[in-house]
Amino acid sequence: MRAVLTIGVLFLLVYGYIAIEAVRRPLLARLAIREAVRRRGQTVLVVGGLMLGVTLLFARTSLGLRMRAAAFAPDVSRLLGVRVGDMYTVGWALASVAGSLAGVLVAPSVFVSPNAFDSVLVFGFTAAIIGGLESPLGALVGGVVLGLALSYVSGYGGAELVTLGALGILVAVLMVRPNGLFSRAQARRV
Repeated sequence: MRAVLTIGVLFLLVYGYIAIEAVRRPLLARLAIREAVRRRGQTVLVVGGLMLGVTLLFARTSLGLRMRAAAFAPDVSRLLGVRVGDMYTVGWALASVAGSLAGVLVAPSVFVSPNAFDSVLVFGFTAAIIGGLESPLGALVGGVVLGLALSYVSGYGGAELVTLGALGILVAVLMVRPNGLFSRAQARRV
């Protein structure tokens, strides 16, 4: 039920402007709806099929059960005969298939090159390091802090200094707190 509600909210956010325009200008809205359905219909069907397939895999198959068990309790799964390493491999394979499919679906509408998302990767990694690799909340806060800081750097120093600003922030945080802002120091037992 949550998945259906999430998809409904997503469609409302993405295509809500068409409903508003339909009230204001009905003819233009009909054309926009046809164009959106023509362009996005295939994408929606493929993503919906992938979502249904993954849901059925995890809910109805023994492979899905073993994958969930390996993810949530690897030690217990090993005792029960599940090859946890193999389940991790299958999980990574599924993730790579989903990522490849996303790339294939996005490539016709966005210019994609081998270096297209290098900056996104660098800034995402920097945000995760700033917040702490073990803390999802820390990564989120690190992303917001990094985004605001880079916005200031871009506004006052120029767009060419943004990457240098990210590097400077990363070095400063690593000098003060090597594990990130939201991580806890752990004693190592030898």
